Parts: sequence; C-alpha cells; structure tokens
Amino acid sequence: METELDAGLEMMRCWSVTPAHHRLSSASHHREGVYAVQVVMEDFPSQTITLTHSNGSQEVKTPSSAISKIPIQFGFNVVPAVPSCTLGLYVPAFLPPTPQHRTQINATVNQTVEIPIITEATESTLMSIQFSGPYNVKKITSGPGQYTLRWTPSDLEGGQSHPICFVVQANYTSVVLHSEFRCVVVTVPIVPPTLHFLYFLKMKISTTMSLENNKDVIEKLIKDELIKRGLPSHIGVHLRSNASVKQVSWCFSSLCSRSLCGDTDPFNMLLSVLLLLLMMLVSGTQAGFLGQIFSCIVRETQGGGNEDISQEKLSYSSCQESSFLSCHPASSCYFIEENIGEWCQSERINNLSNSLTLTNTTLSTSNWVDNINNITVGTEVFYCEQRNRSDIGKANTAPQTTIIPVVRVPSNCQKNINLLAFDSNGDEIKCRYASSFLSECDTCTPPSVLNLSSSCSLSFSPTITSAEGSYVVQMIMEDFPRQTIILTDAFGVPTTKTTSDFISKTPIQFLLKVVPAVPSCTNGVILPTFLPPTPDHQTQIFGTVNQTLQIPIRAEATRSVITGLLFSGPHTMVKSPAGPGNYNLTWTPSDTDYGWSQPICVIVQANFSGSVYHSDLRCLLVTVNIVHRHNCCTSNHCSCTNYNPTKFNFICTNYKDNPTQCNYSSHTYSHNNYSPPS
Repeated sequence: METELDAGLEMMRCWSVTPAHHRLSSASHHREGVYAVQVVMEDFPSQTITLTHSNGSQEVKTPSSAISKIPIQFGFNVVPAVPSCTLGLYVPAFLPPTPQHRTQINATVNQTVEIPIITEATESTLMSIQFSGPYNVKKITSGPGQYTLRWTPSDLEGGQSHPICFVVQANYTSVVLHSEFRCVVVTVPIVPPTLHFLYFLKMKISTTMSLENNKDVIEKLIKDELIKRGLPSHIGVHLRSNASVKQVSWCFSSLCSRSLCGDTDPFNMLLSVLLLLLMMLVSGTQAGFLGQIFSCIVRETQGGGNEDISQEKLSYSSCQESSFLSCHPASSCYFIEENIGEWCQSERINNLSNSLTLTNTTLSTSNWVDNINNITVGTEVFYCEQRNRSDIGKANTAPQTTIIPVVRVPSNCQKNINLLAFDSNGDEIKCRYASSFLSECDTCTPPSVLNLSSSCSLSFSPTITSAEGSYVVQMIMEDFPRQTIILTDAFGVPTTKTTSDFISKTPIQFLLKVVPAVPSCTNGVILPTFLPPTPDHQTQIFGTVNQTLQIPIRAEATRSVITGLLFSGPHTMVKSPAGPGNYNLTWTPSDTDYGWSQPICVIVQANFSGSVYHSDLRCLLVTVNIVHRHNCCTSNHCSCTNYNPTKFNFICTNYKDNPTQCNYSSHTYSHNNYSPPS
C-alpha cells in the first residue's frame, strides 16, 4: 500500500519493506504482539531536474525517479482490546491548544518555543508523554494530561526544519495505551550573526546629583558621552553598584585580570567624583556572575594508570552569558543545567600534564549580580596540587563537591545547608570563608545571615524582613592529611604536610536568596520535602561505564505547587519528569568517566503566593568503576546492598570514618533502601 504526502514542490511516497498494515483494522487477540515496521520514505521531483555530481557528470531525474530516501524503522505493539475505541475514553484524545498534526511552527535562534499538549482520557489513567525531536527539547509536566515541549534553537539549527512527534500514554487495567500519533515541524530561519560585546569599566563621575534618585539621568549622561566618543548608539549602560574610590581602569571582561587589564582610561570621561562599576552590553542583556567550583582530580584509567584532570563549574544569570564569558574554546565547555530567567551552570574539563607542581592562580571575572553584602567583582580561584604524595604515590585529589548556583531559604525558618564533602584520598575536610589576604576574593564580606562550621555546614537562623534579598557566599573547602606526608615536586624537592597543614583547596561560590516568610516551616507543607525512594543525603552510588544509572527523586508539598527539579552534576546527566513531584535523573557514564567520582546535588522548587521556595539541598556521589572498592563488601566494617562481584552497580553502607577499613575513601555515606539497576 502507498501513501502520498504533499511536500511543497516535491511528492513524497512511502512504501513498506516488510508486510505491515498502513491502516489498522480490528483484529483478534491472536494478532496481539509486537511487529517490526520497516518503511522507506522517498522524494520525487515535481518536474524533470538534473543532478550534477562532483566530477561534473550529470543525472536526470524525472517525476517518477526517486531523488533520495529515508529509512524509518520502529516497533508496532498490538495490545489487548479496550471496551471503547472512542478517543478520550480509554485511548487519550488531544485537546486544544495542542497543535494539529503536521502544523508548521516558526522559531527563532536563541528564543524558546513552547508547544502545549493537552489530553484527556476519562476511563483510564494518563501517565506521560513520549516524544521524538531535537536532542535538547525538554518536556515539562504541569498536571495530569498537561505537558509542554520546550526548545531553544541554537545557531547550529538555523536554516533547518525539525520534526517533533509525540504520543501520550495511559494505563487501563495494567495495559499501556497510546493516543494518536501527532507531529509538528519547527522551522528555524537563518539569522545573521550578531556580535555581543561585554565590557567592564571603572570610572570617576563628578556630579551634584543623587545617585539614589537620579540613577537614570546619570546612566543617560554616561551613555551619551560614550556614543559621542564613537560607540554605537544601541549600547546599554547599567550602573551596578558603588564602591570605595580606586584608580580608574577598564578591560574586556572575557580577558579581565589584574595582570592583563592595566590602568587605562580610553574615554577620558568628563564626569567624576565617585568610583562606579559600570557594565555595558551591546546586546542589551545584563550579565551576572553566580559563582565557581574548581577542583583538581586524579582519576584511575582503565589501563591501570592515573590521569590528572581539572574540573571547573561556572554559573551566570543565563546560558548566553555563560557561553560568551566562559566557554572558550567551546569544545571544552558543556552546559549542565539552566533555571531559565535566573541561572545557568556550565562545566569546563581539562586534561592536565603531570607537572608535579603546585599551581595557585586567582583571576578577576565578571560582576556578581546585585547583592546585600556588596560583593562586586567575581573571582576565579585555581589551586592545583600535583606534587607526588608519599602516602599514595601519586598526585593529590582535591575535595569534591557541587552546589546549585542559587539557593533559597524563607526569612522566618531555621535552615541548614549541608554541603557534600568528598575526598578520594581519605583526608579530613574542613570549610572556611574565602580570604582577601590569600587573594581568594576581591571583596570578601561573608553573609551576615549565615554561620559556617568547619564541617562544611551553613546555618541560617530566622531573620527580619528587611534582611530578605541576595547574599554572595564565597567559601573554601580544604583537605588535611590524617598523618604527616611528604609532597615531592618534579625536581625532587620535598615539602612536609602535617595534620594541621592543608594540601589543596576547592573554591565554592553561590548565591543565597532570603525570600519572604512562609506560614509553616515544616518540610512537606509549603517547602518541598523528599520522599522515598529518593537517595539519602551523601549516599555513595557505584556505577560502571556504558551502563545507565537512574536516580529517582520524589517530593511533596501539600500547600504549594511543585514546579520543578534543579540539579548540578555531570553535564551528560538527563533530567525527566515522571509526574507531579516525581523526577528521574539518568546518567550513562562514558569511558572518560572511568575511575572518577561525580558529585550530584538536587533541589526541588515550589510556588506559593507568587514566591519560589526550595527544598533542602540533597547530594550524592556516583563513583565509576573503581575495582578495588569490592573490598568494602568483604570487610568486617562494611556491608553492601545489591552486591555482586561481577557487577559494578551497588552501594556500600555502614562505612566508618577510617578510610583503610573499606579500601576506599569517603566520609559516612549510608543508604539502605535505594538500589540502582544492575
């Protein structure tokens, strides 16, 4: 049987490679089961054309000659009969504003397009939506039978059309039923490239006007002066914050450091008395830095050797800013997660030569978003200890952790933010605030609303309404040896480290938002609470290369509306909703993840009376294919869930603080209920 699809100037025909029913009629239950469908789609010219090959030879194609072909293969499952075939009863039916089949949608590069999908099935239970489309399409569940497919085309998709097909599935007496098959085509036109330039300037401005009351007027005067001196008229100027008087300087943000910028004022501005940090964006978008996490890691390779790696996570107020400011070269930068309109976290991973040296560098980066503790200039700290340790015969691995770039706490609730603190060498981990004396920050004022313990726990106590707002948190996590060790560099020079000397340090930076008070501070009422089988905080999970791990996250809030899951983890991790308050994190470690422990942190957010609230921070660790960890399951001090000596996905529990007891290093990670797939 042949079907025809009108496709502009060409005709498309489909034909079956193997017997298949193009129109399904009622069948007896003997025909239930799975069928393989293999179809070829071809295009035919509407008039005779000539194709010219690279060698100059030509080929004539008539309206009866196929130009190209697309193979289409899928499984077709005939399931048990339902009491009624009327759509909307047992079989889900689509409702407006769901686009009609074959609708063409026009999109724009870097602008999000949303496809609403609404369904109903009165006699069965709607389960989820399944779709096929571009790899970065995200599906969002907003209620039973209510879904949104969200896609932001990049420059790479310009000039292309992308098919997106979907079905909604429902459950009736344990039988999974599908809606009709519906498809749309999203066309992305080619957009001429737009150059985005971001500058940071420090200037003196003399004026009798009030900075508080005449901010717009001052910004206009500055903009007019810059345009007069040759800048394009569509620039945007934004006054970020006041600062103490310093020498005037300017530099490009993407190259900015104290050693690179110098002290130059190319504009010779006429207005000056107060030093102001100004931000100009030709694109008109306000940039905002939201923190850094950096650590140097030694991972075991599958060949039995070691490899030194640096891992840096950077957060900005959007992925466009992150791409421009931190993703150079793009090949080493990967996006992890974006909370649209608030933050985007990316990751840079670099292989390091085994230099047997200590690297300690600090660079100024772009400006923090506005905050109450008046932190202006962001600082990137790079501390990498690659000298050989006498106790393990290789370089040190810095403490590992991660954090959601923005963490929210209600102003009237007692809250603890317990950071994940993991050290693969079994060292003791301590935390402190960053120090200006050690050049770990430009301005280092810690948040007045937080208390930081050396055990890496941040404590927030109820505060007054006037203290609500954003606070920059700049911390350092350090590792200390449990016995005296020697570090040896490439020239054989030894350095002694005692138990009171730190070995390396990991910077942790994020934004704390103190949000309006809630009627109840009890988790699970307005603030989401985690439910089983969500892994406990600081669970350690073991996985293997090329085997998929699925981590279930369940949460509830009886008086607020759960709106999403936020996570920080490997950039190849995929988040998928499975119903209100139900999510799955899926990760398939690749060869490059072998011998590496990856921290993962999650937060569930909810909406109440127009404000966004967060659950507690929950973190876990996934360690990939370290074979000697099997000893933890044969030790007298430890026990394992799901242990099999020929498999890699299992969990060690009842771990004691002494790292020699289980032949792998960690703090106390225990979780007895959750078992990842074998």
